[in-house]
Amino acid sequence: MISLRKITVIIGITGLLATLIQCQGDNLPPNPYDAIQDPDDLSNDSIPLASLEGLQTKVFGPTCANSGCHDGTFEPDFRTAEASYNSLVYQPIIKNYVSNPLTYRTLPFDASNSMIIRRLTEDIDGISGIMPLATEPDSDWEINKESYIAALNEWINAGCPDLFGNVASTTDFIPQLKGFQVTATGSTVPFPRSENFSIQVPSSTTSIDLWFALSDASGNSLIVDSLFLSYSRDDYSNSFRYAVQSTGSTPYLDYYGNSSIYNYKVTIPSPDQIFLENAFVFAQVRANDGVNLPVLLPGPVTLPHIKNYYSFRCIN
Repeated sequence: MISLRKITVIIGITGLLATLIQCQGDNLPPNPYDAIQDPDDLSNDSIPLASLEGLQTKVFGPTCANSGCHDGTFEPDFRTAEASYNSLVYQPIIKNYVSNPLTYRTLPFDASNSMIIRRLTEDIDGISGIMPLATEPDSDWEINKESYIAALNEWINAGCPDLFGNVASTTDFIPQLKGFQVTATGSTVPFPRSENFSIQVPSSTTSIDLWFALSDASGNSLIVDSLFLSYSRDDYSNSFRYAVQSTGSTPYLDYYGNSSIYNYKVTIPSPDQIFLENAFVFAQVRANDGVNLPVLLPGPVTLPHIKNYYSFRCIN
């Protein structure tokens, strides 16, 4: 028979061990694998209409960038989201009021004093007409113009956030991340994407190149120094860091399906070391234009489906 004294000692030792284990667990370093994205949770969110991407897709592209109109022939240039943003936000006005002129085509946080809203709702001089002057036969502008103008007002009053959710600044626009491709090292053929935009890398690939296209409207010398890889779409606290190489002018399709120059690259030999079964790997770069603070792209406020575009995974 075990004595009461022995039972007391056993209970005391058990409690001490539990305390030690708990304390040790509290002091363990973070495990980067704890944040692995569930492969069933990589869904694409719907594109908000009151966003740069939503407006480009529904309004600027199909309604304004028609041939002979704002197709790059004259400003504003509505051919791409970047062109729309760079030729609207804080940009001077060519055709203005004679008295009480406005200052900008689009003034962040102030839709009522943004010329683009005036041009869509009134004939500013009695002879210029209300935009758009003409639409394509399959255009839905006349049916949905009230909701489109309301969304444009909402986007402007929110600060004209760019494709990655950053509000506009009068100092200088931050760099923009335009595209992401993955190839086998030495190959120029990019790997395909799945229905959720993520790139599919065959498991037999022994070395991969990650390619990035960036732009900066100011024309400053752009520095892209770091690539971060994470198993979580939204958490890079335990990410893996790689140095970025500046390359030549390699053209690939960008996020919108247009040809862009990819001039930044990271080579990862033995990619099987970063691949985990069914895990997505999300990419983020750090860019510095010498004017603004260094920016991470995609950033925390970037829409989930855009973050999906900057991801890849291993497939068998």
